[in-house]
Amino acid sequence: MSFDLNGATPMILFDEVTRFDGGIGTFMQLNFTLDYKGAVPDQIAMTYDSQFDGSLENHRAMVLLRSNVKTGLENNEAHISHIFAPGPNQVTLSLTSPPAGQVFALFVKHGLVHILIGFDHVAFLLALLLPSVLVVQAGRWAPAATLGQAGWTILKIATVFTLAHSITLSAAALGIIVPPAQMIEALIALSTVAAALVNITLVRPTATLPMVFALGLLHGFGFSYVMEPLGIARATLLHSLLGFNIGVELGQIAIIAVVFPLLFVLRRQGWYVAAVLKGGSVLLILIATWWFGERALGLVQSAMAAGKAWRSIRTCSNAPFPRC
Repeated sequence: MSFDLNGATPMILFDEVTRFDGGIGTFMQLNFTLDYKGAVPDQIAMTYDSQFDGSLENHRAMVLLRSNVKTGLENNEAHISHIFAPGPNQVTLSLTSPPAGQVFALFVKHGLVHILIGFDHVAFLLALLLPSVLVVQAGRWAPAATLGQAGWTILKIATVFTLAHSITLSAAALGIIVPPAQMIEALIALSTVAAALVNITLVRPTATLPMVFALGLLHGFGFSYVMEPLGIARATLLHSLLGFNIGVELGQIAIIAVVFPLLFVLRRQGWYVAAVLKGGSVLLILIATWWFGERALGLVQSAMAAGKAWRSIRTCSNAPFPRC
């Protein structure tokens, strides 16, 4: 690891090694100070020399600036400036506050990309889209009469989902409530199962929106775990949240714009309910159940590891002679 400040290479003075507990995991934290006597520059170049080989493909190195006199940052434990991953090992960090518009645009991009590659969120949205071109008549699914009728249905669903995930995303970003990431990820998988089951069991339409709102709250926490490692400065928190939310909405609109017209065209086919609605819902249930199993197993393993560590600490503290 090395740094460049205005062409000078400062000495790295290492301090203690501590733990950094983030929403996406627990990391070993190397605390150090740069021995530099000159004026604080506007930028600092950093090179991270860790070997990213095949055995370390999941390795990540987060860079946090604890204090920065140019932005008034002190005792920082939340704003992550950069994440090193396999790939380029050099980065130039700005020590000045970025323009609000630049932060907003960056988080719009992050939100858009995440919703498009976030397969669990896309699966949930698909489960909601499949019945949007149908209505319930005499206890049976029937094609929506007009594009306006079907469009109004998906508009209501998308609006309720947006409202719900915006509430919990904001709450988590502000530190008001931050539930365990592994638990939320497992529940998000179950949210797709729940939405798909509604399509099969023909639950009354009046129950759909409350369900979407409740499950949307889970997805908001999921979005917050994506935002956390991106680095959210307090001064631009509002711009970051607004930009990320708008990016997510743009992603949702893109998915709806592609899928909804196709479903609307197919809705009058005699096989739509059996093959597309119910068949598609069963496929989503199988996929989401697999996700839930993987995530639940990870949650159990984490709990067992934490219990083992706790028992080790108690054994050590109760021993007649110190052993750790």
